[in-house]
Amino acid sequence: MSKRLLSLLSVLFFSALLSLPAYDFGGTFDNATTLDTAPLVLQEDKLALWFQTPLGRFLTLAVQGSFTYTYDSLSNSPHSVLLDVDSLKIAGEFPLQGARPSLFTFTVGRFPLADFSLQVLDTTIDGMELQWRGARLNATLAAAFTGLELEPASSVNMTWADINSSSALAPPRLAELEQDCS
Repeated sequence: MSKRLLSLLSVLFFSALLSLPAYDFGGTFDNATTLDTAPLVLQEDKLALWFQTPLGRFLTLAVQGSFTYTYDSLSNSPHSVLLDVDSLKIAGEFPLQGARPSLFTFTVGRFPLADFSLQVLDTTIDGMELQWRGARLNATLAAAFTGLELEPASSVNMTWADINSSSALAPPRLAELEQDCS
C-alpha cells in the first residue's frame, strides 16, 4: 500500500514539476561538530531542500523542508532525528497604480516572522502577514499561531511550563505584530 502511495505521489510531483513555467529549487548542508578532551562529542548535521514556483502573475508558492541529525555522546539517547517543514507559504504581490503608486503584499502559511529588533519575536509561525508599501506609509500586520511547529525547532519559550514541556509541538501561542513606518 505504501509503495503504491509513494509511486503515485512521485508521478504527481514530477508531472506537476514538468508543467510549471518556471521554478527554483536547491538545497544546503550544514555541519556543526564539537570535540573535547573528555569523552564529549556534539554533532549536528542539517540538510535543507527548497522549491519555489510562480502560481500565475502575482502569486508564488515556496516550500522548504529539512532533515536534522544530532549526536550527543553525553545524552541518554545520543542519536536524534528531526524532519521539519521549515516553510510552506503562498505569497502575493499586487502593485497598485494611481496618483501615488503603492504595493500590497501578503503571505499565508508557515514563514519566519520577526519584530524590527529581533529581540521580542524571531521565530517560524503559521499564519498570515499583510504589508502595505507606499510613498507615505509602510505598514505590516501579521497574525499567527505557534502551536503547530515542532518543539525542537521552536524558539518560543515564555513560561516555565513552555521550557519544561514534554509535548512534541511548540507552546500554543497566538501572535500578532503591527508595524507602522510612516
